[in-house]
Amino acid sequence: MLHSEDRLLKNFIYICQAGRAQNDVSSSPKSDSAEPSEEVETPNTTPNKTSAVAQSPEKPDYKSDDSDAGKKFDVATKDELLQLAKKQEKALTRYKTKFSEVVDAYKNLQKENEKLQHNLGQSQDKQIRKISELKETIELEKKAKMHIADSLRVAVEEKDDLINVLKTQ
Repeated sequence: MLHSEDRLLKNFIYICQAGRAQNDVSSSPKSDSAEPSEEVETPNTTPNKTSAVAQSPEKPDYKSDDSDAGKKFDVATKDELLQLAKKQEKALTRYKTKFSEVVDAYKNLQKENEKLQHNLGQSQDKQIRKISELKETIELEKKAKMHIADSLRVAVEEKDDLINVLKTQ
Protein backbone atom coordinates (compact mmCIF):
# COMPACT_ATOMS: atom_id res chain seq x y z
CA MET A 1 0.00 0.00 0.00
CA LEU A 2 2.82 2.42 0.79
CA HIS A 3 4.23 1.91 -2.66
CA SER A 4 0.94 2.95 -4.26
CA GLU A 5 0.71 5.98 -1.96
CA ASP A 6 4.23 7.01 -2.92
CA ARG A 7 3.38 6.55 -6.57
CA LEU A 8 0.20 8.64 -6.18
CA LEU A 9 2.15 11.31 -4.34
CA LYS A 10 4.83 11.36 -7.06
CA ASN A 11 2.12 11.66 -9.73
CA PHE A 12 0.53 14.51 -7.79
CA ILE A 13 3.86 16.32 -7.49
CA TYR A 14 4.56 15.74 -11.17
CA ILE A 15 1.18 17.21 -12.11
CA CYS A 16 1.82 20.23 -9.89
CA GLN A 17 5.23 20.76 -11.48
CA ALA A 18 3.77 20.35 -14.95
CA GLY A 19 1.18 23.00 -14.09
CA ARG A 20 3.94 25.34 -12.97
CA ALA A 21 5.88 24.65 -16.15
CA GLN A 22 2.84 25.56 -18.21
CA ASN A 23 2.47 28.79 -16.25
CA ASP A 24 6.16 29.57 -16.86
CA VAL A 25 5.72 28.95 -20.58
CA SER A 26 2.67 31.20 -20.74
CA SER A 27 4.56 34.01 -18.98
CA SER A 28 7.48 33.86 -21.40
CA PRO A 29 7.64 36.15 -24.44
CA LYS A 30 6.18 33.32 -26.52
CA SER A 31 2.86 33.81 -24.74
CA ASP A 32 1.49 35.45 -27.88
CA SER A 33 1.57 32.06 -29.57
CA ALA A 34 -0.20 30.54 -26.55
CA GLU A 35 -3.12 32.96 -26.81
CA PRO A 36 -5.01 31.01 -29.49
CA SER A 37 -4.89 27.89 -27.33
CA GLU A 38 -6.31 29.90 -24.44
CA GLU A 39 -9.14 31.05 -26.67
CA VAL A 40 -9.80 27.48 -27.73
CA GLU A 41 -9.94 26.31 -24.12
CA THR A 42 -12.59 28.85 -23.14
CA PRO A 43 -16.11 27.48 -23.50
CA ASN A 44 -18.09 29.00 -26.33
CA THR A 45 -21.34 27.38 -25.33
CA THR A 46 -23.12 30.65 -24.64
CA PRO A 47 -24.21 32.62 -27.68
CA ASN A 48 -24.24 35.71 -25.51
CA LYS A 49 -21.55 38.19 -26.58
CA THR A 50 -21.31 39.74 -23.12
CA SER A 51 -19.58 36.65 -21.78
CA ALA A 52 -16.83 36.99 -24.39
CA VAL A 53 -16.45 40.66 -23.53
CA ALA A 54 -16.31 39.85 -19.82
CA GLN A 55 -13.54 37.31 -20.40
CA SER A 56 -11.31 39.56 -22.47
CA PRO A 57 -10.29 41.94 -19.62
CA GLU A 58 -9.07 38.97 -17.58
CA LYS A 59 -6.41 38.01 -20.12
CA PRO A 60 -4.30 41.16 -19.72
CA ASP A 61 -4.46 40.80 -15.91
CA TYR A 62 -3.28 37.22 -16.22
CA LYS A 63 -0.37 38.23 -18.44
CA SER A 64 0.62 41.13 -16.21
CA ASP A 65 0.59 38.88 -13.14
CA ASP A 66 2.97 36.47 -14.84
CA SER A 67 5.22 39.23 -16.12
CA ASP A 68 5.24 40.82 -12.64
CA ALA A 69 6.24 37.47 -11.17
CA GLY A 70 9.08 37.22 -13.69
CA LYS A 71 10.24 40.72 -12.78
CA LYS A 72 10.12 39.85 -9.09
CA PHE A 73 12.44 36.92 -9.64
CA ASP A 74 14.86 39.08 -11.60
CA VAL A 75 15.02 41.71 -8.84
CA ALA A 76 14.57 39.39 -5.83
CA THR A 77 17.37 38.98 -3.34
CA LYS A 78 18.69 35.68 -2.07
CA ASP A 79 16.76 36.07 1.20
CA GLU A 80 13.54 36.80 -0.65
CA LEU A 81 14.08 33.76 -2.83
CA LEU A 82 14.75 31.63 0.27
CA GLN A 83 11.58 32.96 1.88
CA LEU A 84 9.66 32.19 -1.29
CA ALA A 85 11.17 28.70 -1.39
CA LYS A 86 10.19 28.14 2.27
CA LYS A 87 6.71 29.41 1.52
CA GLN A 88 6.46 27.05 -1.43
CA GLU A 89 7.79 24.21 0.73
CA LYS A 90 5.15 24.93 3.38
CA ALA A 91 2.48 24.97 0.69
CA LEU A 92 3.82 21.68 -0.66
CA THR A 93 3.74 20.21 2.85
CA ARG A 94 0.13 21.38 3.23
CA TYR A 95 -0.76 19.82 -0.12
CA LYS A 96 0.99 16.59 0.84
CA THR A 97 -0.91 16.55 4.13
CA LYS A 98 -4.21 17.23 2.39
CA PHE A 99 -3.40 14.61 -0.21
CA SER A 100 -2.60 12.02 2.44
CA GLU A 101 -5.85 12.93 4.22
CA VAL A 102 -7.74 12.43 0.97
CA VAL A 103 -5.99 9.09 0.43
CA ASP A 104 -6.84 8.03 3.99
CA ALA A 105 -10.45 9.11 3.56
CA TYR A 106 -10.62 7.20 0.29
CA LYS A 107 -9.21 4.08 1.95
CA ASN A 108 -11.71 4.43 4.79
CA LEU A 109 -14.52 4.75 2.27
CA GLN A 110 -13.27 1.65 0.49
CA LYS A 111 -13.19 -0.30 3.76
CA GLU A 112 -16.66 0.91 4.65
CA ASN A 113 -17.89 -0.01 1.18
CA GLU A 114 -16.40 -3.50 1.54
CA LYS A 115 -18.08 -3.91 4.94
CA LEU A 116 -21.40 -2.76 3.51
CA GLN A 117 -21.03 -5.11 0.55
CA HIS A 118 -20.23 -7.98 2.94
CA ASN A 119 -23.23 -7.13 5.14
CA LEU A 120 -25.44 -6.84 2.08
CA GLY A 121 -24.29 -10.24 0.86
CA GLN A 122 -24.94 -11.81 4.25
CA SER A 123 -28.35 -10.16 4.47
CA GLN A 124 -29.27 -11.33 0.98
CA ASP A 125 -28.12 -14.87 1.74
CA LYS A 126 -30.16 -14.87 4.93
CA GLN A 127 -33.25 -13.61 3.10
CA ILE A 128 -32.81 -16.19 0.33
CA ARG A 129 -32.60 -18.96 2.94
CA LYS A 130 -35.70 -17.61 4.66
CA ILE A 131 -37.58 -17.46 1.34
CA SER A 132 -36.58 -21.02 0.45
CA GLU A 133 -37.69 -22.21 3.92
CA LEU A 134 -41.03 -20.45 3.48
CA LYS A 135 -41.48 -22.00 0.03
CA GLU A 136 -40.70 -25.41 1.50
CA THR A 137 -43.20 -24.81 4.31
CA ILE A 138 -45.86 -23.79 1.80
CA GLU A 139 -45.17 -26.90 -0.27
CA LEU A 140 -45.46 -29.14 2.82
CA GLU A 141 -48.70 -27.43 3.84
CA LYS A 142 -50.12 -27.96 0.33
CA LYS A 143 -49.20 -31.65 0.49
CA ALA A 144 -50.76 -31.92 3.96
CA LYS A 145 -53.97 -30.25 2.72
CA MET A 146 -54.10 -32.57 -0.30
CA HIS A 147 -53.59 -35.58 1.98
CA ILE A 148 -56.35 -34.41 4.33
CA ALA A 149 -58.64 -33.72 1.36
CA ASP A 150 -57.93 -37.21 -0.03
CA SER A 151 -58.53 -38.76 3.39
CA LEU A 152 -61.83 -36.90 3.76
CA ARG A 153 -62.88 -37.86 0.22
CA VAL A 154 -62.12 -41.52 0.95
CA ALA A 155 -64.00 -41.27 4.27
CA VAL A 156 -66.99 -39.66 2.53
CA GLU A 157 -66.97 -42.36 -0.16
CA GLU A 158 -66.86 -45.07 2.53
CA LYS A 159 -69.77 -43.43 4.35
CA ASP A 160 -71.70 -43.13 1.05
CA ASP A 161 -71.02 -46.82 0.38
CA LEU A 162 -72.16 -47.68 3.92
CA ILE A 163 -75.30 -45.59 3.46
CA ASN A 164 -76.04 -47.33 0.15
CA VAL A 165 -75.51 -50.72 1.78
CA LEU A 166 -77.83 -49.80 4.63
CA LYS A 167 -80.46 -48.50 2.19
CA THR A 168 -80.42 -51.71 0.21
CA GLN A 169 -81.02 -53.86 3.31
